[in-house]
Amino acid sequence: MNYDFIYNEWEPNDWLETKLPYAHPQVKGGMFALWNDVSVEKGVSMADSHQRILPSMQVLAEKLWRGNRIDRNFASFQADAARYVDPPGVHQSHKLQIDNERHLVLDYTFDEGFADRSGNGFDGNAVNAGTEKGIFGQALRLNGGASYVETPLRTLGFGWTMSMWIKPDADNPQGAVLLESPDGQLKYNIGGSGKIAITKENYVSEFKYKLPTDRWTHVMMIGDDTGTSIFINGSEYTATLKDGSKLETFVLPAAKIGSETNAFKGLIDELIVRNTYLDLLGNLALHKQAESSQPESSSYTADKAVDGRGDTRWSSEWVDDTWFMVDLGEVKNIDAVSILWQTAYGSKYRILVSEDKENWTNVVKDNNGEINGKPGRVVTTFQSTPARYVKFEGVSRATMFGYSFEEFEVYGEEYKLGNLRPIIDLLTAIEADKLVEDNYSPEGWAQLQKAIGQATAAIQTAQLSRPEAEQAYAGLSIARDRLTIEDVMDLIELNVNGSIASNLYLPQKGQLGTRIVWSSSKPDYLNANGQLLKRPSSGSGDMEVVLTATISKGAASAEKTFKIKIKALPGSGGGGWVPTPVTPDREEGQNGGSNTGGEDPGNGNENGSGNGGESGGSTTVRLNDIASHWAEASIKRAVELGFVAGYTDKTFKPNKTVSRDEFVVMLVKALKLQGANSSLDFADASSIQAWAKPYIAQALESGLISGYADGTFRPKVSISRAELAAMIVRGLGLKTAKGHELSYADADQIPAWAKPYVAAAQEAGVMNGREDNRFAPAASATRAEAVTVILNMLDALAELKEQE
Repeated sequence: MNYDFIYNEWEPNDWLETKLPYAHPQVKGGMFALWNDVSVEKGVSMADSHQRILPSMQVLAEKLWRGNRIDRNFASFQADAARYVDPPGVHQSHKLQIDNERHLVLDYTFDEGFADRSGNGFDGNAVNAGTEKGIFGQALRLNGGASYVETPLRTLGFGWTMSMWIKPDADNPQGAVLLESPDGQLKYNIGGSGKIAITKENYVSEFKYKLPTDRWTHVMMIGDDTGTSIFINGSEYTATLKDGSKLETFVLPAAKIGSETNAFKGLIDELIVRNTYLDLLGNLALHKQAESSQPESSSYTADKAVDGRGDTRWSSEWVDDTWFMVDLGEVKNIDAVSILWQTAYGSKYRILVSEDKENWTNVVKDNNGEINGKPGRVVTTFQSTPARYVKFEGVSRATMFGYSFEEFEVYGEEYKLGNLRPIIDLLTAIEADKLVEDNYSPEGWAQLQKAIGQATAAIQTAQLSRPEAEQAYAGLSIARDRLTIEDVMDLIELNVNGSIASNLYLPQKGQLGTRIVWSSSKPDYLNANGQLLKRPSSGSGDMEVVLTATISKGAASAEKTFKIKIKALPGSGGGGWVPTPVTPDREEGQNGGSNTGGEDPGNGNENGSGNGGESGGSTTVRLNDIASHWAEASIKRAVELGFVAGYTDKTFKPNKTVSRDEFVVMLVKALKLQGANSSLDFADASSIQAWAKPYIAQALESGLISGYADGTFRPKVSISRAELAAMIVRGLGLKTAKGHELSYADADQIPAWAKPYVAAAQEAGVMNGREDNRFAPAASATRAEAVTVILNMLDALAELKEQE
């Protein structure tokens, strides 16, 4: 109701179409009523009724009691009324006066049990509830049924903000209660939907977002006397229960966190309640200075369209050519204007913007620069443009009345809430990685810890903007990727022995999703693709070239350098040597052939360039990149046994990682398994190449493999050392036992499922760790490691057979 209009303009003798003489003896006063049928249809609760009726009662009582016709100053009346206290039981708005600048009512971190850190002393009392590890320190554990923390409060009236982190258990009951009081409940899992809902009296209003179970989610809500809004993980999901057809307001229950009867099951952390309505929607026009052409009356002035209230409005005089303007206070980059029309809407109008209030630009570039209006909310979006002043210009009205809207809102993408989900997921993944400080450089580790601190602080910020969220995620991502690069750098080797006289294989893909870009100190001789273009002249000696590998992942990068020598041409005029092209590698996009070094081929025919494919038939060992390699003898023996071969360019690529399908083929060939040519029912069976399918089927039937929990096999994923250990132990037929203590320095990083296999492989002597007593379970196994472990398995099987 327009209380100022009632106070200033209305009198009991004013019956709209009829106006009785002033002080008519048969006019005793005025009455008003709230009809129940309208109330139910519109979702009106007692809190809504009280919010509207109490001010009306105060205004009417003042007018009818004093009866002074000249007393028409509503502002003076409000000032007088504020000096008096209402009688007990009259004022039920649940307003709570708090003496702190942050408007904090409750602040439960649960790090100190159920103490309130707001400074108000509203400590809680737990019943069948406790604390355990949360997303930040400790969290509240609710157990369903009668499980709650009781506070000294009851309910917080309109104009509130609530924030909390929740992690639901998978077995929550339907309609599990998060917060409750006699005035309503905040519920989760309504009808088994996994969604959040507000309930008051007989009304239920549901938000459409389904919360994931066993995973932390940030929930923030705001509510006033016009509607209720929710924000999941910042801007991942936002919704407002305020469509005009139903009043979906909510006074915030604060008597119990949980319930006496049907409590939520799961964890709640960082529960914060404020007695103020924070603007989380990013409305740049809210409470800003507004002006307009002549309003319909003094009750419908321009400020009413930027006050955030649904029961006030701006209304123009009854002509087409009118305007409304809001001053944002400073130049902002804006891209949307939202108008919530009352019944009297504009059929055509324009939206203009300006930086100086003199030079105006129409944001609509088509339709003659006009917007076709309609009842309700109309959102006009446009290309981001700088503006301080935003103006509505009427062209034509849809009704006989003037233009009338309840809210005029202005938005810009960069001022909206940021999405917290990517930050939360990355923080969770980093925690799950269980990184060990000693494995990384002091600089890299310090950068990650700083980024974790900044990201953690960011997701605890109530109004984190989109650019701030993106900055926090980028900083965390770069810091984590830097440590991944450090993990990979030690694995990048060129394995060159002596001076080179042919193309050099330079890998373009590193492990763990890294990329490698090369540069050469002498690109005229050896270019960044590893192609040898020319060699030093005869008699000038071998030439040193510095190759720099820039390893990158995301926005993080680091460099590693290698010193290579190019062999000078022989004294006989070059021996017919000519440059050879670099040919594509089937997996990396380029292949420079072998990195053999040593003797000069001389005639140019053995230049090492190949097609990257693996040769399949010959067991004669003629591989030109294994000389002096630590696994040279094992590789030769493996080729002679026939379960692996070199590539058609006469290389073996011992340091290249092995995919899961390649290793299974090697293992099945080595064990000489037969039969089982059945079809595969893996979810990704279509991605398994024909040459590998019979071997994978044999391995599946023999129990060497089982695939992943999601039903996939992932043939082209590099096999990890932990997976390799499991397959080898199964190939040996060894029994595994839990509880075996591992002596590796990184034993805590070995997955629980893999520990029995790693222990069995170590005890059987078929697989050892890498340098510094590290097993490196997540590292990808190389071809050299694969054949060595398979040979160890074959030797162990032979010994077992001899013992029988």
